[in-house]
Amino acid sequence: MAFSTSKAIAQSSEHTPPSSYMLREMHEVPVPDSVSLWPQTVGWQVLGVIVVLWLAYMLYRRVWVWWQNRYRTEALAALDTLGNMQNMTPSERSQALFRMLKTVLVYLDSRHASLFSVPFLQQLDRYTPHSQGGFNTALGQRWMQSLVNPTITLDASEGKALLATSRVWIKAHEPRLGQRDDATNMPEVQDPKPSAKERQ
Repeated sequence: MAFSTSKAIAQSSEHTPPSSYMLREMHEVPVPDSVSLWPQTVGWQVLGVIVVLWLAYMLYRRVWVWWQNRYRTEALAALDTLGNMQNMTPSERSQALFRMLKTVLVYLDSRHASLFSVPFLQQLDRYTPHSQGGFNTALGQRWMQSLVNPTITLDASEGKALLATSRVWIKAHEPRLGQRDDATNMPEVQDPKPSAKERQ
């Protein structure tokens, strides 16, 4: 009895072909070949290579522009820090602003290391289009005088105006404009050192 039962289970587990007339001639559907993502014709292959090269070039240009202008980001951050330091005196803020802009000028061209006073202001203006305003103004010259004469002090509004002009200059200046021939022939003025009498 047990043998017949196990035989019946084995027979039921075996696959039997369909007896239906409609299913008798059914065949397995073949799986189509996978479609390649690579173009099959030479023209599309050339176009694909051109697109890849163009994308690589655009990525290179973006990285190059970022690398060339990273000093602007650092200068703007330093300018923000300078503007937010409430414990600085107007004289200290004027000196710090001059050193920061002088650092940027020297980074652009080491020949600017000895510039001061009007030549310094003129060189800053050479790097910016005329429509952007400039430093060689009455305020700029008063700023230069305050660096060496302790009796001249810029008020809060003048300090804010200089910071705003500096921010515009950092963002808008074009290094190629400062490399003109007339910039190399510009007279240089050494940074004056306050005398002992002026310090008193």
